[in-house]
Amino acid sequence: MTRKRVDTLLRYASGPSSHRAADLTAFYRLGQKQVRQVEDLLRIRNGFAAFGGALLWLPGEADAGGLDAVSWNRADGWIADYGELARDLFFFAQDLFGNQFACDGEGFWTFDADTGEREKIADALDEMIGVLLGDYDYYTGASLLQEWIADKGPLPVDCRLFPKIPFVLGGDYETANLWVADPRKVMGYRGWIASQIKDLPDGTYVHFDLTEVAVRPRPS
Repeated sequence: MTRKRVDTLLRYASGPSSHRAADLTAFYRLGQKQVRQVEDLLRIRNGFAAFGGALLWLPGEADAGGLDAVSWNRADGWIADYGELARDLFFFAQDLFGNQFACDGEGFWTFDADTGEREKIADALDEMIGVLLGDYDYYTGASLLQEWIADKGPLPVDCRLFPKIPFVLGGDYETANLWVADPRKVMGYRGWIASQIKDLPDGTYVHFDLTEVAVRPRPS
């Protein structure tokens, strides 16, 4: 990994968000080269928010109570609700709306939180950072965050803006359709929805009974 693009990204970033050592060796099985590149970046800055806070890059391990990559990648957490859609990926960052950035042995991906669809954007981390720098508003939602802050104020630490009506179901990308939440409390439910609609053709009418997902026990 070269430092030029990393240093450019970090000029737009806060942090570090944790002072605990970043150790991701338990996740090398998902793509040793790629996860090590993420780990190398975390040794430079162990977690940060960038582009005004629209991009949330997780530390390896958080200070007390914070969101981190180790806990975020627990197999029995939100990932389980996506099932095969999230299988064999290591998740290390997210945009304003909880859409994920992930890697595996093939490269670096975006992961749509509404649908579980993944799109490869780079082979290596510095290439992915170059993609982000080239169109950061598209990949992070930075301009909409500025609208939110002007109207509602800054986001709490580790929180994201989630759609009241899922984007995939016609929800608008505007502040009126957004609410603030900790992704640890929301992503599992979005995964449950994504798993229900994954095989439906576009334009299908859907109706959800949230009783099932609302009463399911969530991992601590």
